[in-house]
Amino acid sequence: MKKIAGWIVDRRAFIFIVTIILVAASIYGMSRVNINYDMSKYLPNDSSVRKGMKLMDEEYGEMAAVTVMFENLSSEEQLERKAQLEKIEYVKSVVYLQQDENYQKGNYSKYVLNIAAGTYSKKAGEVLQVLRDTYKDEALISGVAVDNDLMVKTLTEEIPVIAIVAVVFIFAILFLLCDSWIEPFLYMGCIGAAVLMNMGSNAWLPSVSFMTFAIGSLLQMGLSMDYSIMLMNRYGQEKMQEDNPAAAMKKALANSFLSISSSSLTTIAGLLVLLFMSFKIGQDMGIVLAKGVFISLLCIFIILPGLVVQCDRMMAKTQKRSLQLNMTPVMKFASKARFISVPLILLVTAGAYIIKDHLEITYIKVLENPAQTKTEEVFGVDNQCVFLYDSTETPERIEEYIGWLEEREEVNYVQDYLNTAGKLFTYKELAEDMEMPQAQAQIMYQMYQEHKDPSAFAKITMNDLICDLNEQAADNPDFEQFMDEEQRKQLTDAKKELEDGRKELAKAKKELAAGEKKLAEGEKEAAEGERQLADAKKELADGERQIAENEQLIRDNEAQIRQGENELAEGERQVKEGGQQLEAAEKELITGEEQLKDGQQQLAAAERELDAAEKQVKEGEQQLAAAKEQMAEAGMTEDMIAQALGEKETELGAARQQLEAGKKELKQKKAELAAAKKTVTAGRKELDAKKAELAAAKKELESGRQELEHGRRKRL
Repeated sequence: MKKIAGWIVDRRAFIFIVTIILVAASIYGMSRVNINYDMSKYLPNDSSVRKGMKLMDEEYGEMAAVTVMFENLSSEEQLERKAQLEKIEYVKSVVYLQQDENYQKGNYSKYVLNIAAGTYSKKAGEVLQVLRDTYKDEALISGVAVDNDLMVKTLTEEIPVIAIVAVVFIFAILFLLCDSWIEPFLYMGCIGAAVLMNMGSNAWLPSVSFMTFAIGSLLQMGLSMDYSIMLMNRYGQEKMQEDNPAAAMKKALANSFLSISSSSLTTIAGLLVLLFMSFKIGQDMGIVLAKGVFISLLCIFIILPGLVVQCDRMMAKTQKRSLQLNMTPVMKFASKARFISVPLILLVTAGAYIIKDHLEITYIKVLENPAQTKTEEVFGVDNQCVFLYDSTETPERIEEYIGWLEEREEVNYVQDYLNTAGKLFTYKELAEDMEMPQAQAQIMYQMYQEHKDPSAFAKITMNDLICDLNEQAADNPDFEQFMDEEQRKQLTDAKKELEDGRKELAKAKKELAAGEKKLAEGEKEAAEGERQLADAKKELADGERQIAENEQLIRDNEAQIRQGENELAEGERQVKEGGQQLEAAEKELITGEEQLKDGQQQLAAAERELDAAEKQVKEGEQQLAAAKEQMAEAGMTEDMIAQALGEKETELGAARQQLEAGKKELKQKKAELAAAKKTVTAGRKELDAKKAELAAAKKELESGRQELEHGRRKRL
């Protein structure tokens, strides 16, 4: 650890440069973070709510509901306003019943807009913006999509303010407790860099919840600020023994590493436990906060030492008195009360554990929307829930369940086809439901019986009854005594609303049929795509196998080429050495031939000299013999002749001996010359053979070079 601490302190300039680069990259990364405001995404996969939402999206597509309330609209304006709202882009339908107190109460009109987009989508935000731009303060807008929009704006506007307030409070505390005016800036600079790096690195995550984004940076500062204080405190202790700031920081960093790292790792481990929550917001917060504490730990170990060493002189110049709290009385009290406090704490803990299971949990809205509050004051709290049932369920079973829901006190109303447009009424049930006299209801049923099939008299749907009465009575003067103008108008309006509902239903069925057709086409295309994908995967597998085989062949060819190159280089080296050896041998052979030629010339000259000497010896012998003969004829004795010619005879004998020795030597030289000639001839033949072998090797080498070049081109 000492070596690492030394490297960190000595390389502080390099660390500062890297830190600046990372902080700049993190600031850019913060703009790329995907903030998720849809808390339903964090529900467990096996949650019934999540399964239901997924099924709704699959069956009906994404939908969002927005409630808009207006005040002081005339009857005509109420219907006109509904038509205006229906024309807004992405608005699928508008629910408004003029005669229903759930939508029209006093001077207030409530419209429920169904948007063909997700609650947290940009399209829903565009619809809200159109409503605000069009109706200004005239419209009171509420709903989950509005809450999400307010949440986005609140976070955007308030988080910077909250962060500034938190930083001011932290600075105030640090200024009170630190021994130098510079120390708080060093702490905040280091932790600030860590916070920016953590927030910027969230861009690598698929998404981050708005709650994590809102509180993550503040929690990171609170959880990791004490690590920097621990390191600074250790530095102060080492500084008392070592005047050199760098040396003191190296010792402080090495000696405090275990305590700081163990403290941070326990915090990180505690945060990582959140990953095991079934509600996945825990995983989201656990990853971000654990990552933040780890980054803070690295920054305190890597960045803060260099800052402290660099600013040591400034810290010395800005020394001040820190707030010193006298804790002696508190410690004395704690020591004296230990026999009471420990059992008391255990008792309180046990009581708290028992009480916690009996606490009532209250669920509140994240944000208050004044428009929603006003709407709830007028129309009451309206929290819509959707129940999905299988289309194979029998009408009797569905009606039984609807009745059970309607009997519950907390349920305002239940809307289903079987209890609205498709509900069958007797005339008594109609009179009770519509709050009209039974006699009037009976007359209406009798009119329906006379005009329609008598067998259908017992029970009639509201839809059939209204349509029939509108055809018979609304414009018939004979029925003026039974219906006043207001009732006829209500009947006409009810028929219009039913016709509008039929149109919307037909439109929805048409859209559903088109959707089913598109779905069928999509499924067909998907099946074809899957088949093509399977074929493509097969072709890809074959291609990958072929590529692998080709790569293996290429590797084998490359190995062969490398081997060939090596063999070719070795051959070229051998040919080169052979050529050099042949050149040397040829030079030696030429030298031998020249020496042989010189020897032959010398032997010829020596042979001529011997012939001349032999001729002189023979002539001398003849002259000696003639002299002896003349002396003998002259009457000289042999002794006299020997005395007179002895010296000459001796000289002639020596010459003869020398001549014989020369002949013998000449014969030996001739033999040596013949052997040398034979050797030279054999060397010439061997040289010619070597030249032929060298020429063949060069030819083979050239052929190998061509094959090697061909192999290279084939590989390419």
